[in-house]
This record gives sequence, structure tokens and C-alpha cells, in this order.
Amino acid sequence: DLNGDGRVDADEDFYDTRDEIVEAIAAGRYPSPPARDLHFVSQGRPERKVVIEFTKWVLTEGQKYVPESGYINLTPDKLQQELRKLEGE
Repeated sequence: DLNGDGRVDADEDFYDTRDEIVEAIAAGRYPSPPARDLHFVSQGRPERKVVIEFTKWVLTEGQKYVPESGYINLTPDKLQQELRKLEGE
């Protein structure tokens, strides 16, 4: 009961399959927790080439592994935003 009206409405009933839950999380209909962003944290922009290349891989090729790991892919806009940060933009 996401809206607090004492019942599970049709638009709140997305628990039948894992795919339905994942779709609801990706669409922002499922509250946090358990839906929350995960972050890499560094002190300033990474400077070591290996760290930059790994982070780029995570934001590009590595995204194909996200759903099978039970996570939600970042949106294309968010991916581009994070890649630009690595480029120093």
C-alpha cells in the first residue's frame, strides 16, 4: 500500500514476478528502500588510468551485467552524465 489508503491498488500491485518489481523500481514507483542508487566514491576525479578505464567499463559494457545481478540499469542520460565527469567536463 504505497499511497497509504489501506489497500493495494492496481497500480501498486507489481509483486507477481521479478520482472514486474524491477519495472516498478526502474519507473520510480517502488519507494526506497529497497530501491536506492549505488555509488562509486573517490576523493576528487580519479587520476589513475586503471581506475578511469574500469569506471568507464562499468558505465558502458558493464551495464549488460546489471539486470542479471538484480539491479536496475542507469538511464542513458545518467550514464552520459557520469561519463562526462570522467572526461573532466
